[in-house]
Parts: sequence; structure tokens; C-alpha cells
Amino acid sequence: MHPLVFLAVIISVKCLVNHDEENVGVSTSPSLLNYIFNLVMRADNLAQRVKKLEKIITDSETKIERVEPFKMLAQGPQQSCHHALQQGYFDSTFYYIKPTLAKRPFLVLCDMETLRGGWTYVLNRYNGSQKFDLPWHYYKHGFGNINGDFWLGLDSLHYLTGDQNNELFVELEDWNSDKAYALYDSFEVGGEDEGYMLKKLGGYQGSAGDSFSDSLGSKFSTLDHNRDPQTFECVFKKNAGWWFRNCSESLLTGEYYEESEMFEKRDGIYWTTFRGKNYYLKHAKMMIRPAPLTRMLQSPEGTV
Repeated sequence: MHPLVFLAVIISVKCLVNHDEENVGVSTSPSLLNYIFNLVMRADNLAQRVKKLEKIITDSETKIERVEPFKMLAQGPQQSCHHALQQGYFDSTFYYIKPTLAKRPFLVLCDMETLRGGWTYVLNRYNGSQKFDLPWHYYKHGFGNINGDFWLGLDSLHYLTGDQNNELFVELEDWNSDKAYALYDSFEVGGEDEGYMLKKLGGYQGSAGDSFSDSLGSKFSTLDHNRDPQTFECVFKKNAGWWFRNCSESLLTGEYYEESEMFEKRDGIYWTTFRGKNYYLKHAKMMIRPAPLTRMLQSPEGTV
């Protein structure tokens, strides 16, 4: 019995004893019994509410422990993770940034280690905790848990790439924990009036193979907002948002499947030149930063 309910019962018994002592030979009135019953029920209801509140508090504390603190830059929000790195912020964590084209700051996850750091996460596929079969509105504004699976948002992508050249880093991992990467030294996404077109993508190098260049020049499409009629069948089959062209050679926004499920499905996370179109990957991420930092490196091999 919950302590509060037990307390209510004790109080009720006490009331009965006092009542009987003052009214010897008089039976307990129905109204008093009804009052006691309601009191016990209210106490039990209160106990349940307290129990739920305790669970909420416990869950919140657990989440707080898992999430690293946000970094509010002393000099004000920088334009990107790369600019934050230049200001001496070396932790791979969450930062508020404000690209030139953006009206207000927004929260991003920064990688300050890979290839000398300064990367802003665009997409992270980690454990399937977030569904990606979502309508246009979500892909436009972003969705998911920035501490896990998420999509930064097409607006944010345009803000970050629309006024300067960026490079794109894609990291992939299969179910044997083998990793591969694709690095492009030119990457730009247009604005909404252009259908968030993949306007620039070039200068590939890496170990994963180039399975993204076939999407160059295509507009972004979702099931409820298809800007290219020729890709409708692809969007319908894949049920995700992407730069589709001929059903595309890559899809990093596909459904997350466990290894045992992959060959039964047709809409998973794949990169054709890395394990094939019917092999659905365990992890995938996309990150960007202002170019041309990587060109100064001798070789990115072994840094992933």
C-alpha cells in the first residue's frame, strides 16, 4: 500500500474511533462512511499521480545525463561548426550557429575531430529510433533527436551551403562494423523556391565509391511533395525524402532495418557502391563544412 493511502486509512480509522467514543451506542452514519470512502479514493488517486510524476522525473534525469551540455559561444553564434572551431571550441558536441542566410540561430551537432574537425552534422542514422517516412514539412524544418537519429532540415542545409562552397563527408558502416567514406569537395543545396535542388556536388574521393553524383541536379522529393513527376514511382517505393533520380544509387533516409530483415525489404539505407543496393547499412552520417580544408591534407585514409 502506498504511504499516502495508508495514511488516509489511519486517519479514517481515527475518525471512526473518535466518532464512536463520542456517540456510544450510535451506529456510524452513512454520510461519514461515504466521506471516508471518498477520502481513501482521493488519496489513492493522488498516490498514483505522485508515482507517475516520480517516473517522469527519473526518466528526465536519465535523459539529462545522456545529453551533453549545449555550447553557447561567448562571441555569439558562429556561422558554422568550422567557425566555432576557429574560435577555439574543440569539443565535439552541440552548438548554436547562425549562418549568414539564416534569420535566427539554431542548434547543431559538431564533429571537431574527423579530418581536423569543423563538421556540421546534416544527417545521422544510428539505431532506428527515428522514423524517416515523413512528409515534406518535417524534411523542410528538420526532425529527430539531435543526440541520436536526426535530419537537420532542408532550410538549414540551404542556409549553410547557399552563400559559400562546402564539402560533404559521408561515412557508412555495415553490419560487420566495416566503415567506408565518400568525400566531395563541392556541395550546395538550393532554396525552397528551387525545390532544394542538389545544385553542386563534385570532387569525389574515398573508399565507399560515388553513389551520390547521379542525384546532381535533382530536386528533393517526399511522398506528399514530389517536385519531379518522373520520380514518383521511386518516391512511392522508397517512402522517404531524398534527391531521387532513376530511383537513385543511394538512400540514406531509408527505413532502418536490422541485418536479418534487409533482404525482405526494398526501402532501407543503402549506398550502391558500398555493399550494393540490396544491402541495408547499420550506420550512416552526412556532415558538411566550408571548403577547401580537406585539399590541404595529404590523405584522409585511416581518419574515419
